[in-house]
Amino acid sequence: MNTCRSCGAPILWRETHAGRRMPIDPEPVADGNVVIEGDIAEVLKAEHLARLGGDVPRYRSHFATCPQAAEHRRR
Repeated sequence: MNTCRSCGAPILWRETHAGRRMPIDPEPVADGNVVIEGDIAEVLKAEHLARLGGDVPRYRSHFATCPQAAEHRRR
């Protein structure tokens, strides 16, 4: 596990299907939209989330929770 260089919060780094690295908050949350399968993170749309079973952990991108996320956004 790593820490965010802006806010110091713990984060997990996972690759997406597109090969990009995404910082993820390590604790599952009920309203998360990220599912991790192996080492791959997949961001799901609402219609796909509704079909997930209750036993599938859902996470949130750290970009959604970091107080300094704007510093890391591409222009």
